[in-house]
Order: sequence, then C-alpha cells, then structure tokens
Amino acid sequence: MSKQFGADKFINPRNDDLVQETLAFTKGQKADTVIDFVGTSETIKLLLSVLKKGGKFILMGYIPNIDLKIHTADLVLKEINIMGSRASSRQTFFETVNLVGEKRIRPVITDKFLLSEANSALKALAADKIVGRTVLKI
Repeated sequence: MSKQFGADKFINPRNDDLVQETLAFTKGQKADTVIDFVGTSETIKLLLSVLKKGGKFILMGYIPNIDLKIHTADLVLKEINIMGSRASSRQTFFETVNLVGEKRIRPVITDKFLLSEANSALKALAADKIVGRTVLKI
C-alpha cells in the first residue's frame, strides 16, 4: 500500500533486516529522513541507526510514559534533527472530513466490520492484519 501512495521503498522490520534493506536500497547510504509511527524504545533505536548525518527523525507514534533515549553525542555529532508531529491539526482533520464529504478525496478503507464485530476488528488490528483504515458499520 505504501508504494501506491508514492513511497519509494517499504521495509517491514518484522520480516526484513531494516539496516541491510536500507543500505541496499540507498546503495550504502543511510536514510535522509525516517518516520517512527510506533514510538517504542526499540523502534527509535533502530530507526536512528539507519539515519544519515544531518538526517531528520520524525516521531509520530508514541506510547505514554516512554522516554526518548538517545546519546547526546550522537545527537550533536551526527547533527540529527528530531521533530515530533501529530500528523495533523484539528483544523486539518475537519478540512479532510469536508473533502471526503465533497468526494474530492477518497479515504483508503481496507476493512469493514459490523459494530457487533468490533472485538474481531480489535483482534485483527492487534495481529497486524489491518493496514489501512477500518470502518465499523452501525
């Protein structure tokens, strides 16, 4: 799905070696920008390991009470730019809803469940079987 929306490369670290795949794709270079949609200590450490000097680390995912752990020497000597992002503002959310309502953009809905199947939807989400947006039909 990532390639459909313009990504040059998608790497699933559960199935692929992130460092090797990144270096192979970039012909031995590290990534200019990495985006962490998860925000665990493990994903932060892994993504920082493939970020080039002067690269940008964007943290979108988070888990409450997890601290960002990075050696200050790495931050300074590698000139890493760290940015947090909510992905969108409240205003952007409402504008997007209006665009969908006007049929000017189409959301990517990969799964639909009846409201009575909400627990099945949550189980599918927990098992990484859902890759886009899911709708509960009432």
